[in-house]
Amino acid sequence: MKGLESMEKLESNNKKPAIDSAKIAESSNIAKSANITASAKISESTRARLTPLCRKIAESSGADSGVLDSRILDSRADLKTLDSHNADSGAFISFVCLGNICRSPLAEGIAKHLCQSKLESIVQNVIQNSAQNMQATTQATTQTAAQITKQLANFMRANLHFSSAGTSGFHNGDIIDARSIATAKKHGIDISRYTSKQVSVYAHADIDLFVAMDMQNLAALRQLGFGERAVLLGDFGLGGAVVPDPYYGGASGFDKVYNMLENGITIMLESIAQGIITQSTISQGAQNPR
Repeated sequence: MKGLESMEKLESNNKKPAIDSAKIAESSNIAKSANITASAKISESTRARLTPLCRKIAESSGADSGVLDSRILDSRADLKTLDSHNADSGAFISFVCLGNICRSPLAEGIAKHLCQSKLESIVQNVIQNSAQNMQATTQATTQTAAQITKQLANFMRANLHFSSAGTSGFHNGDIIDARSIATAKKHGIDISRYTSKQVSVYAHADIDLFVAMDMQNLAALRQLGFGERAVLLGDFGLGGAVVPDPYYGGASGFDKVYNMLENGITIMLESIAQGIITQSTISQGAQNPR
């Protein structure tokens, strides 16, 4: 009953807002001024919310000594096995906006695209920065950075599953906004078959991490009881900025949103890679105390 009451209250709070030109202008200014840098750090609270997800991925190999030692850093590892997509394992991440027709489906498409085509380059810096620590805590000291990068990327690719949803049911079952589809297509991403769906305390119970586009979405997720698993995308290298809703604007607004999403998700994937390394190091340290 508590879940139903939460959903009813959420629906009443998420009535379609009237066009507010002041808020639209404010969102556009935030998008323009967002500090988007690949080297930006995430907050400790955001990192803490990532930790369970990273631990789950690191432990998904079932290795006693930590995934980096037995799977990723093993040059003899079967990359076909690492590439296999098992929907019953790994970690599940859902991007959340208001109606699931503009921002969050675009974020889902970008995340899947980055994992398929750019994950090696995304984790490369993480591997290089962690090289000394990894050599000190694993037995695979002969591995090259390129080998490690490829295998960690393959492992993440096989164990990260992305989806998206909206906090409201305005567009439930609808095809997403044509402008989001067109924006994604310009970058080689096909999201034309995505349909809108609403966040549910039942259907989304197994999501490991919710990534909210703005503070309203984050508050709605907390109201549903997902607070400990919810983060703001803007906390990943965007200086805490919200991703503005481009619904009432033109194509340029969707382009700005795309850039924010791509940069934020890139930082998120870097943070997950670092978290997997950290959790694997902790796991091996527990198995081999000095």
